[in-house]
Amino acid sequence: MNKIYDLEGKNKAIVVFKFFAALLITYSHMGLLFPKFGGLVTGGAIGDGVFFFCSGFTLFLGRDGGFLNWYKRRVGRIYPSIIMWALLSAVVFGWDWSVTDVITTPRYWFIPCIMVYYVIFYVIRRFMINRMNMVFIGSLGIIIILSFFVLDMEHS
Repeated sequence: MNKIYDLEGKNKAIVVFKFFAALLITYSHMGLLFPKFGGLVTGGAIGDGVFFFCSGFTLFLGRDGGFLNWYKRRVGRIYPSIIMWALLSAVVFGWDWSVTDVITTPRYWFIPCIMVYYVIFYVIRRFMINRMNMVFIGSLGIIIILSFFVLDMEHS
């Protein structure tokens, strides 16, 4: 077996990147602990980018199969940790929440977004893998066009 993979077949570099990404993301939420050094508590956006890159990379290497089984595995990886964190937050921090808050609330908008992007990702991986140049060019075009309608250029 190649030296960059561990016994479970995981790429060691990706595991390390995910660890540092999670560390940056977690650390960026610790501003209350460092009131005088708030500028040092940054890097969350970098951590998000690295983590999503690693996740996309490993998803492309994942096994093939039908959409429902593939999507069920994604749900099984995302939602149990979210629900456990919500339960822990309720017990430790007294956070008042409901399951619909975790799944649908605008405060946690990124969770349903990730689930929608998984559908798009599956379609690209399954049907457009041989046309990735066109996928990237098309995605860039969509981003550029939509940014004229979404971004507020006067205040940015």
